[in-house]
Amino acid sequence: MNKHLWNSDTSWGCVPAAATTTTTTTTPAPRRPRPTLALTTLTTLAHLTTILLLLLLAPGPGGALDPGIDLLDALSLHTNLSQYQGVTVTDEYQHQRVYHLSGGDRNLVLPTSVFHRAVDQMKRTADFTFAVVLKQEQANSGTIVSFSNGNNRYLELQSSGRRDEIRFHYTHITAAGEPLMRYESFPYRLADDAEHKVALTVSGTEVQLYIDCHPLYKRVMHFLPDRNFSASNMQLFVGQRNSNSHYLFKGDLKDLRIITGPYGYLSQCELMDAQCPTCGQFLEYEKTLAKFQQSLLSLQVQLVAAENRITHLEKCDCKKSCLIDGTSKDDGDIWDIGCSQCKCESGVVTCGPRPCPEVKCKHPVLEKGACCPKCLKNCYINKKDYEHGDKQILGCRNCSCIDGNMLCDMLQCPELKCPPEQQLSVTDECCKFCQGIVGHQSSQQQQPQLPHQPHQLRHHYLGTTSTSVLRVVVDPLREDPDDAGGGGDVEDERLLQEQLQLQPDREREVEDGEDE
Repeated sequence: MNKHLWNSDTSWGCVPAAATTTTTTTTPAPRRPRPTLALTTLTTLAHLTTILLLLLLAPGPGGALDPGIDLLDALSLHTNLSQYQGVTVTDEYQHQRVYHLSGGDRNLVLPTSVFHRAVDQMKRTADFTFAVVLKQEQANSGTIVSFSNGNNRYLELQSSGRRDEIRFHYTHITAAGEPLMRYESFPYRLADDAEHKVALTVSGTEVQLYIDCHPLYKRVMHFLPDRNFSASNMQLFVGQRNSNSHYLFKGDLKDLRIITGPYGYLSQCELMDAQCPTCGQFLEYEKTLAKFQQSLLSLQVQLVAAENRITHLEKCDCKKSCLIDGTSKDDGDIWDIGCSQCKCESGVVTCGPRPCPEVKCKHPVLEKGACCPKCLKNCYINKKDYEHGDKQILGCRNCSCIDGNMLCDMLQCPELKCPPEQQLSVTDECCKFCQGIVGHQSSQQQQPQLPHQPHQLRHHYLGTTSTSVLRVVVDPLREDPDDAGGGGDVEDERLLQEQLQLQPDREREVEDGEDE
């Protein structure tokens, strides 16, 4: 009778690996001036992501298991039994067929599509299980399942009834890229004409053997099995090593599956405990962590470079141009649009009223179509300057300076009610007044508005740069030249010349060139 014992003659290979840290370690980037909040946040995020990944990738023992690839069903033995020599159906119990393998010449090779399906699944994971329910004849040494090409074995599960051991053959790729055949042997008498459940689980560098739901062996292989299936012309066989009928298995096969992923043995033994994580999962986690570390280091380098660029940009005077109606304006450009002045500042156009030069006159004028007021010409009369807009009473005239021209209106004296002998005149007064009249006001104080009154004389004095010309114009509305208090045109002209003390034929030079 076989003794189902736990074999602990070899070390448990995932223990040293488990002792290593599972958290990411970062190497500070060179010339790092100071830690930043962004980098601290990034590192913390990487740690949390790694922990979350570990929790998500590790399936619980109660999760749904992949039933794997049923190799006996893929051979279609129950429908094509006549095509396979040495295969018979020996029993059918509870709708499960039992196939008896015998004879010395048979060829149970899986279809190419099934082979590629198995290879694709085994490439994607570090965990796979060969699960078989069998009854092997005594003294038979035969292969249960094999990936091979001729005599070159790639993966093979074999039972030797002569040596009472179970062998697992696998291929290891050396550092030089050369394939090297390795095997693990497990002492156990499987060829005893009794039905057994056998599950060989490979998880990374760890291999475990379960017989009838008892874990018999768990050990670390010193070489990692190759799962790339790089050999050419490889095939998948059941009950034999290759097409040459080497190592033919003899006995009954009730079930034979290739299960990829962790905990494949649970397909036979649902009540068994599942360790978490498996060695294969741990190796995958280590690879993932290594990728995370590399990515984190790369992000750190990029972050430091970005911080340096930002620091440089903060110190520089960055200039951004403006685009106006398809025209590009440089930062700081100033241009006029009508009476507005616009400026480009950091890519933004701001407009406001156009600044005007300071005007040094009392009555600036804003001409039609102009944006800024300006000073008009001064008038020069009796050796005195008058600005544009200035008003002044000169003798019997009310004068205004208009752009270098002195426009004057004769004052209209009121009609006196007293006889001429009682009419008096005062120096610097234009109009006479009656003697004894209380409240007499001078003509300068009255300043009557004459332009709209009839019977008046209008005098236009032109101020020029070289000469002064006196023009006397008789208002066409005036009918009686003697109606202005006994004056007449000749008397008006005499009074005008006396008040201004002008000489009509005198020329004078203008001393100040700015009078124009």
